Amino acid sequence: PGRAADPAAGALDLGLSYTAEIWANADGGIARGVRYLDLLLADARLDGARAVGWDGATAYASVYYANGASLTNDLVGDKQIVSNIETGVRLVRLYQAWLEAPLLSGRATLKA
Repeated sequence: PGRAADPAAGALDLGLSYTAEIWANADGGIARGVRYLDLLLADARLDGARAVGWDGATAYASVYYANGASLTNDLVGDKQIVSNIETGVRLVRLYQAWLEAPLLSGRATLKA
């Protein structure tokens, strides 16, 4: 009692995930050794209705960081990448960003 509910409460969802792998080349390939690979993914989703009163609108963005260790090029030497989180370079990248909004009184949507 006495406090009005904040209309923007719950408008922003944040997510964070971390993947780590330890790989070893024990025999064959280019060289023996161990590599630690990791990938950090952060994302944010904004509900347009709760944030600014724009019903049906959603904004989304995700960014990732990879540590850059290379198992394939440094140790294994194959033509395929050993791990799907292996990048070979340390990097931070915008993975995706979009805005989705209703059109024609909600009969269609536009995502850009």
